[in-house]
Amino acid sequence: MFKKSFVIFFILIIIFCFIFLSFLTFFYKPPSLNLFDFNFDFHLNKSISLNGLVKNVVIKDNILFFEICQYSRCLDCVIFNFTSFQKDLVYKKSLDKSFLEVIGLLTEYNNKPEIIVYRLI
Repeated sequence: MFKKSFVIFFILIIIFCFIFLSFLTFFYKPPSLNLFDFNFDFHLNKSISLNGLVKNVVIKDNILFFEICQYSRCLDCVIFNFTSFQKDLVYKKSLDKSFLEVIGLLTEYNNKPEIIVYRLI
């Protein structure tokens, strides 16, 4: 009897933890980056969020390259294996001169900071 109730209690705890972790990952938002006071070494290889204007959109070999700019400072962004929705959204924001928020991994490529984007907002 005691063993059976312990197993049920343990299974309920596991289910509760799984649901809790699912909600945490769904609502998680990485720290927002400001290009004017940004410390590249501190944020390197971490997930970040960046909001800015889209410029210089280029597609090469199923890779979407663009820049996110805040005033005069820009940061290169790349999306590998992009979808048509992502491509249309980036082009639309570029033509409208409206803001786009990207979430991705800040990396270094050819001694320049770059964001490997995995979510567009």
